[in-house]
Amino acid sequence: MGNICIDARMIKSSGIGTYLRNILPFVIEKYAPNIILSPEDSTSFSWIPKELVIKSNHSIYSIKEQFFFQKL
Repeated sequence: MGNICIDARMIKSSGIGTYLRNILPFVIEKYAPNIILSPEDSTSFSWIPKELVIKSNHSIYSIKEQFFFQKL
């Protein structure tokens, strides 16, 4: 099994955020993926283990974001 990384920076939004909040607890329990969150959201969800969190303050859909993800 390969590494899993989930970009959850939109977790506080409606739509995709609602989906993330509902599915992540099950995915975390089964696969323990790395979860990408904004620094301010990294402490907002106590059910996400801190050792799984990767903090990213890059804008969504930006060039900086693409370079950041290449390094993961």
